[in-house]
Amino acid sequence: MKRFQSLPVLSLISRPFCCLFFVLTMMSQFVVSASSAEPIVVEAPYSRPLPPGQSTGVVYLSIRNEGKASFMLTSVSSPQAQKAEFHRHTHEDGMMKMRKIDEIELEVGKTLRFEPGGYHIMLFGVKGPWQVGQRVALTITTKSGAEIPFIAVVKAY
Repeated sequence: MKRFQSLPVLSLISRPFCCLFFVLTMMSQFVVSASSAEPIVVEAPYSRPLPPGQSTGVVYLSIRNEGKASFMLTSVSSPQAQKAEFHRHTHEDGMMKMRKIDEIELEVGKTLRFEPGGYHIMLFGVKGPWQVGQRVALTITTKSGAEIPFIAVVKAY
């Protein structure tokens, strides 16, 4: 009995078709993901070096809302720390105080600056000392559940 052999023309057509199908499938996944992403831009995130034994760090950045609706930033996390929180320095009764902030509204078209003396991200239980040039991964989560991942670079004082 003679076995069926595929025709060379068929394999020439099926390979490109399979590749095209795969690429189009992957692109459609990207388009769905990109269209459902929050229009939030994180700019210039950085942290400071931590000497050995120091377990609390801070991250500064600017975050901009380029969307058509306000967003509530509800949490922040990092695999390089046990806990991360939004904080803000305020002046109360002639004293500078730092408070944890549960939610931060990011209004349409506005940029919110996380900087010394104002909003910032506190990291607790930091894993290992941080050195200049090291990268720290973080993710901000909005009230809608969207995640905004970014990398902060450790800069010298």
